[in-house]
Amino acid sequence: MKANDVAKYYLEKDNSIDNKRLNKYLFLTQVVYLGKEERKLFGDEFISTSNGPVLKDILKDSSNIVDDKIKEFLDKIYDALKSAPDEELDSIVKEDPEWIKLSNSGSIMDLERNVSEYKVRYKGLLEAIY
Repeated sequence: MKANDVAKYYLEKDNSIDNKRLNKYLFLTQVVYLGKEERKLFGDEFISTSNGPVLKDILKDSSNIVDDKIKEFLDKIYDALKSAPDEELDSIVKEDPEWIKLSNSGSIMDLERNVSEYKVRYKGLLEAIY
């Protein structure tokens, strides 16, 4: 699966989501999935920027492969994030240990090294959606 697939799914739910918020949704989707499944949902890499984690070329070449199990997960994440103010999402992603380590360096973030951290950091969200 590609991040573009997830992005398009979220945009089908709300086409007014701007790119900055979409990137936060994608980042939080990836780290919560890592915390639950101990593997990435999609292979695309996040880059550490001053605005937080960002994916390059987010809406190009989507293969639209989102199965029902993944849709259920995405629906839960979307429902959990949709009413959060932008400032709250910004604060959450900028508390990520990998982002803090690399902040604004333009480096690729290695999220998989933080799986155990994500299990603890997002425990409440994981319990709420599972």
